[in-house]
Amino acid sequence: MTSAAPVPIWLDCDPGKCQDDLHAIILARFHPKLKLLGISAVHGNTSLPNTFKNASRILKACGSTDVKVYAGAEKPILRTPENAAYIHGETGLGGSDLIPDADESIMDFNVGGVQAMADAIINSSEPVVLAAVGPLTNIALLLLTYPQAKKNIKEILIMGGGFGLGNVTPVAEFNIYADPEACQVVLNSGVERIVMVPLNCTHQSSYTREHQEKFTELITPINPNFARMINELTDYVRQKYVSWGLDPNSISWHDPIAVSHCIVPEAFEDVEMNVTTVFGHGVQGEGQTIGDPIMRHGKKPNCVVVMKMKDEAFFKEMFTAWEIAAKSSIL
Repeated sequence: MTSAAPVPIWLDCDPGKCQDDLHAIILARFHPKLKLLGISAVHGNTSLPNTFKNASRILKACGSTDVKVYAGAEKPILRTPENAAYIHGETGLGGSDLIPDADESIMDFNVGGVQAMADAIINSSEPVVLAAVGPLTNIALLLLTYPQAKKNIKEILIMGGGFGLGNVTPVAEFNIYADPEACQVVLNSGVERIVMVPLNCTHQSSYTREHQEKFTELITPINPNFARMINELTDYVRQKYVSWGLDPNSISWHDPIAVSHCIVPEAFEDVEMNVTTVFGHGVQGEGQTIGDPIMRHGKKPNCVVVMKMKDEAFFKEMFTAWEIAAKSSIL
């Protein structure tokens, strides 16, 4: 019996210092069930120039030179950019001196991120998973500018939203809050399958010290510098958790959890909902996602919302990608 061909995936991300995007890039690039077509950077955790450079730095550290990074939107559709500099610092990526400088041979300065995404999706021989783990500006612009791309999108995977909870306000999650209008454009787009992985799901997963010990034990013999880089970045995040009064043993890798949904969908529990976003500058509850699983007033579901996950099933896939990345890494 032959194994299934890898699923083509495009990753739209905003790499910063809390590592979500780093691990999402590693999972999308190195997991054997996925074929990464390209990466588009977007404003978010830090400025676009930083997220653009940081994506190339991560790929370079992992020894990947065959996947290009493209610069997308530098600001939201209708508002001033939000960022998380208080978390991610000025450059958005730091905490280890092993992270290489940006590699301009990986960065495409001639084609914009939205155009590159459209070209890859339209020209793919198989439907593409579009994984969005930052603000949804690039995705909204893609769907508005290149509506012909919709028919070759297998699904849009969104890391974002929270139903009854938030992380930037009591009711809003950062990726949606940073461009709520873009989120509503995506939800209204008519793309056949949109999957939202909110905080309700990702908070069920923790990268514990036991996981980190297992990582060190497995990866250090393969590539000690790769293991050291990841551990130094992880220790930075644990220190941040302590400074916020949070349990440093409860780190959630939100972004790769969303990516893993297309690898092991059986590890998640999904609910169809009609989801809307609260938008409009200064509006109370701005950036909040509201889900209606009953679909009142004849509304139809526009989104699959992932509410539960099996933590160890995710980490099994993550360890697979970490091991392959360690073998590929130039560090």
